[in-house]
Amino acid sequence: MKNRSSSRELILVYSDTCRHIASPVREPFFYMLFLILPALLNGCTALEETYLPEVPPESPPITAEIATMKIPSYTDIETLDIFTFNDDRQERLDSYQRFENTDYESKIYDIASCSGNKTVILLANSRTDRYEWADINCRKSLEARVFDLESETHDNPVMSGCHIFDAGIPFSCELKPLSAEIILRSIKCDFSGESYAGESLQDVRVYLTNVSASCRILSEENNAPIRIINSCMLNEDDVSRFSAPEIICQRIKGAVGANRIFPGIRLLAYPSCLSAEHVGAPYTRLVVEGRIRGKTYYYPIAVNRSGTDGFGIRSGRCYTYDLTIRKAGLTDPDGIIDDTYMEMNMEVMKWEEKDWYEIGF
Repeated sequence: MKNRSSSRELILVYSDTCRHIASPVREPFFYMLFLILPALLNGCTALEETYLPEVPPESPPITAEIATMKIPSYTDIETLDIFTFNDDRQERLDSYQRFENTDYESKIYDIASCSGNKTVILLANSRTDRYEWADINCRKSLEARVFDLESETHDNPVMSGCHIFDAGIPFSCELKPLSAEIILRSIKCDFSGESYAGESLQDVRVYLTNVSASCRILSEENNAPIRIINSCMLNEDDVSRFSAPEIICQRIKGAVGANRIFPGIRLLAYPSCLSAEHVGAPYTRLVVEGRIRGKTYYYPIAVNRSGTDGFGIRSGRCYTYDLTIRKAGLTDPDGIIDDTYMEMNMEVMKWEEKDWYEIGF
């Protein structure tokens, strides 16, 4: 009788069989693992550079230029903003600096710029906080800025200058006011031959109408005014917005009679030099207003519209008038007056310039 093997023995036999079957598989597995182990260990680390990295190009050298600057007389500089742009197609901002409340006549300033062709724009008395220039990244964005006549003053007008130069080469730059001066230097009345001969002009006011009141940093000629104030007449609301109302309207103390007086009234306006007036772009007028025997009359003068070259109002110019009134004027401050009402002498000149200031660029 045959003995039957126990279940335990059968299990041992089958286990032993499996072990023998797996033995030939383990050896190739361990061999392959040995071969690929170095690759696994190095796979998470960066490969060592086998070449020298490229040496970055050197930054353009910082250069220094000596520049001279001149400004009109009777003016001062509270702030001076200097913008340097690359003189290329994009005209990107290269550098910016501001000087405040300094003596420009006795100091030299160093202003950094990279090498190459540059365009420098100087802006004096902008009445703008330096941080308000943070969005200026190219020349076009600066030239788009608009300045308002209401913020102007006689002593500290907004002035600008532009110059193209090669870095490292000395140059000079002239600052010119954005505004122009209209001056009533002298006035008298001569009513001889009229029924009111011997009378004088009372309660006299002198002001500007149809005034261009906004201007860009580098104003272009023959452009229509951006904004007009005192349209056709004196507007008290417009005048009240000025920080210095005397630049747009002044009174003459006492009466204007047969003796010539010299009030020296100086008014300011932004450029307006279109060849012809039309709706939205009327001529700027210097108006003398006064009363004769209790009735108000006006003497409106279209500034620099004599038909000569350089007509109209242009930045940095002075238009000086000497007047002799011959008869009662118009009842409309925006009318057209002729030579029968008064004699007029006008001079056009540049604002007088101060000596050159030296500035280190």
